[in-house]
Amino acid sequence: MSTTSQSTPFGTALRHLRTRAGLSLYQLGQRTGLQRTRIKRMEDGLVKSPTLPILNRLAKGLDVDPEVLYDAVWRTTNQPLPTLPTYLREKFHLRDDQITRLSKSLDDLTKE
Repeated sequence: MSTTSQSTPFGTALRHLRTRAGLSLYQLGQRTGLQRTRIKRMEDGLVKSPTLPILNRLAKGLDVDPEVLYDAVWRTTNQPLPTLPTYLREKFHLRDDQITRLSKSLDDLTKE
């Protein structure tokens, strides 16, 4: 039986962003601190749902908004997107008190 992989929306997006940036696997690995073999496994669809910190490191290394990768993972796994507090903490590095204030503001807006 073959162990060939099938690319996923996440893997395809990652490969596209890396090649668009003109980066080799090695260069992206240097920028992110990730092993090139790990990046290759993500591109090949063997890793479908990396952690948020890994996605953020990849986004920073590729100089793209992390949402691009979050969306690609969501399309790959059909898993729920991160909760609002998790998203705000990971993307914007907000503290819990800031997240609470922002969540309250969003709740107020949706009640209008």
